Amino acid sequence: MTRGHSATFRGKRSLHGRAYLYHGRHLSPWYASRYRWPHGYRYVRYQVGVVLPVVFWSDESFVIFDYGDYGLVAPDDGYEWVRYGDDALLIDTSTGSVTDVAYGVFVEQDGAPDPTSQDDDSQGQDPQ
Repeated sequence: MTRGHSATFRGKRSLHGRAYLYHGRHLSPWYASRYRWPHGYRYVRYQVGVVLPVVFWSDESFVIFDYGDYGLVAPDDGYEWVRYGDDALLIDTSTGSVTDVAYGVFVEQDGAPDPTSQDDDSQGQDPQ
């Protein structure tokens, strides 16, 4: 995996996906590969202030390095954007606290490259 691998998230913008709203701007979502949930986790809509489990930000396969391509603000030192399902979450890397959210940035598309190498695609219990 190369730094900036999140280019595999990014394909063409979706013409059929609903626009996402981020900081007052309507942006078209991006096609992405099917998201591989860590074993035992499934989607929960995270909001600012909630702590994201470490499994989602300790592995670079979730990090969005090319955040500007998606219209996301540049993270300050000690923060990074992570892909969480179809969403992008800005987290504090010392605590996992979510400090900003863009919902619906990604739309899954069959045949898109898979940014993770996990074989287990089960979606278990809620992480909280």
